[in-house]
Amino acid sequence: MMRMRKMKRLGFTPLEKAGASKRRLSLKGFTLMEVIVAITILSLLSAGFFSVAFSARNLTWRSRMRLRGVEIARHRIEELRRFVRADTWDTGSLRVMGWTAWTAAPEDSQFQTRYIVQAIGGGYQCRNVTVQVRWNESGM
Repeated sequence: MMRMRKMKRLGFTPLEKAGASKRRLSLKGFTLMEVIVAITILSLLSAGFFSVAFSARNLTWRSRMRLRGVEIARHRIEELRRFVRADTWDTGSLRVMGWTAWTAAPEDSQFQTRYIVQAIGGGYQCRNVTVQVRWNESGM
């Protein structure tokens, strides 16, 4: 019995001390400086998050536009393929010419296309067709 009394007189156990200090802090509240620091940290974190989200959205949009441009270029090449005879592979009706004027793509008016047909040379009846597609990226 004597021992128990001595422990009580010595003071609080470490766990009791921690609980007491938490109670004192909760009654005290936050200082203005702590609130300002917390708001600053949260604003920096949210600015970083929104920057990453906006960049990801921008890159996704650009990737979609590039894929659409590739589809339009393939479609334009398929249109030019009809000038080549399938039975003889004669390219006579696909005449060699310089760059065509930029024209709006019928699939999507936001895109413009042009192409050039060049002879390969060396006595071959082959043609080199280059298709360019452009679009305005500020439309996001």
